[in-house]
Amino acid sequence: MQMTSDEPKKKDDVLSAIMDAAIKNFAEKGYEGARVDEIAHDAGVNKATIYYHIGDKEALYKAVLSQVLSTGADLMAQNVAKAVSSKEKINTYVETILNGVLAGREDFTRIMMREMAGGGVNIPPEVMKTLAEKILGAMAGVMAEGVQNGALAPANPILLHMMIVGGIAFMRSTEQLRAKHAPAGAAMDPAIMAEMRSGLSVQISKILLYGLMPRPKGDIGK
Repeated sequence: MQMTSDEPKKKDDVLSAIMDAAIKNFAEKGYEGARVDEIAHDAGVNKATIYYHIGDKEALYKAVLSQVLSTGADLMAQNVAKAVSSKEKINTYVETILNGVLAGREDFTRIMMREMAGGGVNIPPEVMKTLAEKILGAMAGVMAEGVQNGALAPANPILLHMMIVGGIAFMRSTEQLRAKHAPAGAAMDPAIMAEMRSGLSVQISKILLYGLMPRPKGDIGK
């Protein structure tokens, strides 16, 4: 029996190569445009190997989303549980999304932006359940606790999550655009430009926490 080129590889290495290639292809071409044979080529395995270890394109896409979001959800739960104050929990939530869930995963960010723009038609129900219960649920818990102890003003946790993820995703996806047109921002306030170059999670947390500061009744929006 002739040995295929990927058989000598360790299973974990094979799966890692497949997932990396899948994320890259789904990000560049979308779910509809990606092809299993191209993913196999980029992963350095044969097409049968993908079907054997994971399944068809639908199963592969589900595996990509599940792997990143499930790992991120577990990390979110651990990190938020370690934070003490409501302010620390908000900071931790933003930091975990940026440098935990999406860290080094610019291609995955593009996949999620495609899904958001397309109504999430390709996101499996199991993945949405994980997102709702563990990630959105974490924000809901932070807000409920913060409002109860008077540290935070009431706000919709889903909207807050979308503001965080949307801001991070948009900043990440426009890096090349902003670099190309950097001279156009030269006339802006130097302090604003300096903040743009500082930690993104710090800036997002700062803006959110200002908006979530408890205010006297009738002072909303002032």
